[in-house]
Formats: sequence, C-alpha cells, structure tokens
Amino acid sequence: MYGGSGLARVNGQVLLAPFVLPGERVKLEPVKSDGAVAARVVERLSDSPQRIPAPCPYFGTCGGCQYQHSQYESQLEWKVGILREQFHRVGKFEFPGEIKVL
Repeated sequence: MYGGSGLARVNGQVLLAPFVLPGERVKLEPVKSDGAVAARVVERLSDSPQRIPAPCPYFGTCGGCQYQHSQYESQLEWKVGILREQFHRVGKFEFPGEIKVL
C-alpha cells in the first residue's frame, strides 16, 4: 500500500493502481507511461472491509492523504509496514522492535 496504490500481478506484469485497498477485487486497465507500471481502475468488484468514505471532498484529486478511504487503524498498520520494508530494503537491516505511533 505504499503511496496509496494497490499492487496486482497480471500475466507476470506488476501493475500499481491508485486507491485500491488490500483484499479488493478490481478490473484494471494498464496505462502506458514511459515504462511505468500503472493501471486505471475500471470497476471495483468488491470492497475491502477497511474501506470507508473519505471525509475530504478533495480526496483523490489534490495529491495528499492517500489513505483517507481506509480505517485509521489500517492506515497506521500499513505505515509501520512501509517503514519496516524501508529499513530492510534501503537500510539493509531488520528492526524487530515495536514501532510506536506518536
């Protein structure tokens, strides 16, 4: 869920689709963009249990708050996962300790 995009694998190709939550089923349309792996959501077939209505009327158009359409507890869980993945991938170490939300 890094950056608010869902990840899918289609015929061996990785696609990133904006505003798709883990566990959702969607119909995607690949978007050609200078080698980028992007997709446009054509239809959402099933919602995630974490999906909620985004409280901001500008959600999805202003570029901020990529997780507003998900429950706050899920947002925090994903952000901790992203931080752990960055420690592993970029920092080349595992952090086994608790990551607290401030």
